Amino acid sequence: MVKHKLLAVALLATGCASTHRGSEAQGLAVSTESLAMIDPSLFPGSGPDVRRFSCTEMIAASRSVLFRAFSDEAEFERLYARGTPAKARIDLAIGGAYEWLFDGEIGSNDCQVLAYIPNEMLAFSWNAPVEQDKSRRQRTWVVVEFDEIEHGSTQVTLTHLGFGTERHWDETYEYFQNAWPFVLRRMKDMIESST
Repeated sequence: MVKHKLLAVALLATGCASTHRGSEAQGLAVSTESLAMIDPSLFPGSGPDVRRFSCTEMIAASRSVLFRAFSDEAEFERLYARGTPAKARIDLAIGGAYEWLFDGEIGSNDCQVLAYIPNEMLAFSWNAPVEQDKSRRQRTWVVVEFDEIEHGSTQVTLTHLGFGTERHWDETYEYFQNAWPFVLRRMKDMIESST
């Protein structure tokens, strides 16, 4: 069964699932309706020395609560968008939409889920703010890991990778080094105040 799941993931990521419907007969429900092919040409960073940074926040909540906050659009909107026009479009499937729309329309438009392990890890593509046009036309990726340290407390580690080497990427890198810790702190405040 594991081999079949890996095949389904690979087929979805490469856009070939529509020609391999036999996986449904083997117990896999593969829906390609809201999925799009992941385009590797959009990602300027690669290799073992890819430019990256990480930030960490300890949050008084279980891994499952935190995973839902990042992977479920209704939960994201309930927690993070409180008092703002922000919306999310998240389809938790490889190649599915992963969009945080900060003003209800603009944000991480056209970003996608790249990988996930329920309640443990979520990886998605990400783009730069609209003011950074050259960087925004390409994608980086974000990996969020959920490590329950003790019952009810989880360490969330967010690693942002794949920044290009051109000069315009320096501004994007610096922007997100400041933005992601703010996002994690806000998520912490919203989750801890709602429980």
